Amino acid sequence: TLKEFGYFFIEPEYGKLACGYEGVGRLAHINKIKNEIENILKCKNSLKGKKIIVTAGATIEEIDPVRVITNKSSGKQGIYLAEEAYKRGADVTLLKGKTEIETNYPIKTISFNSAENLSSLLNKEIKNNDMMIHAAAVSDFTIKKKSNRKISSKNKSITLKLEKSKKIINNIKKINKKIFLIGFKAEYKVSGKELINRAYKKLKEANCDLIVANDVRKNPFGSEINKVWVIDKNKKIREFKGEKREIANQILDLV
Repeated sequence: TLKEFGYFFIEPEYGKLACGYEGVGRLAHINKIKNEIENILKCKNSLKGKKIIVTAGATIEEIDPVRVITNKSSGKQGIYLAEEAYKRGADVTLLKGKTEIETNYPIKTISFNSAENLSSLLNKEIKNNDMMIHAAAVSDFTIKKKSNRKISSKNKSITLKLEKSKKIINNIKKINKKIFLIGFKAEYKVSGKELINRAYKKLKEANCDLIVANDVRKNPFGSEINKVWVIDKNKKIREFKGEKREIANQILDLV
């Protein structure tokens, strides 16, 4: 109820408690409380009147009614971007796949499973938005022919046939030409130069306004720390590093 009234919360932290046990219940560090207050006061209205759609988390592609293929995305960066945009006064819609965390704010949230499911939602939601932040980790492949029944574990081996998924981000500007589009590009164990080049190529293909690139080998999935490069249409590169919530604010400051 308080969240719906517009109150902000700083959640308790994990650590040693007064009762002697360890768990969630410690007061957040005073510096964290101070920084959060300053951030709310500074940014409260910077996105007021803007409608923003954020995608976060991993897609899930069914193999059979029991088993799935997915990826290791935690969804944290996308959720933090949605929360920080909300705190700046934006009207935020969060499209959320498989994530490790939930939002702490009364943000309109719609869940999705597969890449096809997400694509369908975006076709409905994207037209009236000013900005889209596409942070979801969408599977590059789907099962060509999923089974309607649980595949028996008695089978000695099984071959899964995968087919390429459609690139959702490449269709966004075709639906809404005026939308400000931020894409994400994750790579694994590539040189900095190659990471930038691949990200810029994706930016051009999808007609993004900005793209955020990172190497997941250096900052594993689920980590609270990240290092990213933000590239614009002129191939100007900015490097942000630190806590993912801090990076979310740096990206929104840039926007």
